[in-house]
Amino acid sequence: MFEEIEPYKEYLTSVRQWTEFIKKKPELNLPTVSALIYHFGSWSDAKAHFGYVRTVTIRDIESLPKEQVIVLLEPYKEHLSTTLIWDSFVNENPELKLPNFHALIEYFGSWNSMKQVMNLHVHPSNRPTVYTKDDIIQVVKKYAPLSFSPRKWEKFRKEQSIKLPSYQTIAKNLSKDEREALLREYEEKLS
Repeated sequence: MFEEIEPYKEYLTSVRQWTEFIKKKPELNLPTVSALIYHFGSWSDAKAHFGYVRTVTIRDIESLPKEQVIVLLEPYKEHLSTTLIWDSFVNENPELKLPNFHALIEYFGSWNSMKQVMNLHVHPSNRPTVYTKDDIIQVVKKYAPLSFSPRKWEKFRKEQSIKLPSYQTIAKNLSKDEREALLREYEEKLS
């Protein structure tokens, strides 16, 4: 049954792709997505009938203990360097039934968390530090130099051994009145 699909099965990769294909080729009189789902029970089962192996999702691994997921990934960890490399490997080797990168991120919390668990090198984040308003107030109270001008603050913060927010970040989070009040507080502390 549905032998007419066989020459066109490469278009079964997604519901959208199959739907677009049969709309472009109505003369082929191929079954719709609905007809395939009705016959096979699900889109995944229809694809499996034509040789597609279902990807492993979070539902497949969420109940597994972490040790078991590590054992599953260990032989292939050289492919875990990036999400693109991993998914390419998973797609080229469907018979291995490995989880896609979405499933791994959901299971471990993040790609870098998974890499840490697998003892793989994690690149340091280039994302800027996110400061809350309370963080900024505490930093300014503790480190504010006598003159709170942008140039002097930038010079001061770059001389420190710890990472401090830029003047721009402070100005974005604290109004001028709030900055002046903190500066007065700092000056009173020195007196």
